[in-house]
Amino acid sequence: MLSAACVNYFLLFKDTKNCRWIAAVCLAIASVLKVFSVVFGLYYLCTKSYKLLFYYISICCLLALLPFCFFEGGFDNIRQLYNNVVAQTAAYGQDSSVYRYGIIPLLLQIDEKLPLEHKLLFYSIGKYMTYFLGGYTLLLSVKVNSSFIKIALLSMFCCLFPQQAFAYNVIYLFPIFIGLQFVVELKKNAPRTLFLVSFLFIIIFFPIQMPSSINVATHVINNVGAILLWLVLLVMATRELLFEKKVNTKILV
Repeated sequence: MLSAACVNYFLLFKDTKNCRWIAAVCLAIASVLKVFSVVFGLYYLCTKSYKLLFYYISICCLLALLPFCFFEGGFDNIRQLYNNVVAQTAAYGQDSSVYRYGIIPLLLQIDEKLPLEHKLLFYSIGKYMTYFLGGYTLLLSVKVNSSFIKIALLSMFCCLFPQQAFAYNVIYLFPIFIGLQFVVELKKNAPRTLFLVSFLFIIIFFPIQMPSSINVATHVINNVGAILLWLVLLVMATRELLFEKKVNTKILV
């Protein structure tokens, strides 16, 4: 919650002339608390705000390294921290907990009674699909010009890319919901897309628990809605990028 709140403050202040340093501090705090929030730092690269990028990196290093000075062994504990993270990922990476979101958990939840070798196969498929979509998401976030789509892609990355993405990760999607209220080009040119994205938000935050008698778990519906939203945003970004390339080609001709 603290990380997501800091990301929201970053998005609020990043373009405000006198508050950009506050945005950098908030993003640094978010990145130290949840490392995947660091992808929002791509904004500084896209806007060529190298001074703010240096400021952001410096604060991140300070906040991340300073606490080690208060432990016995000092900076030698960095290796232990890394080993702990690796061990945790190995322990929970193939967990089919209903509280986890993303492609990997969805595949593992299809049938929890599958033989071990099948689960390992599903895990590998889900992992490489997540890596591909994650890499493509970051690529598009750098290429597209639409500020809304750029932020939406980075939010989806933070929500679903981590292998230990639990249900509370969907709080990273609130900037998308807020942005939908102000994106004029979507409302005018693509009302069906706006309706689809809004509908998927309803699915993701579906407040009614489905009865077990119909054999459809609410958490699966929420997770599928989140994955579909990710795919829809990727399609939107790809279409915009192709359109921009087509327009630029006509101008050059």
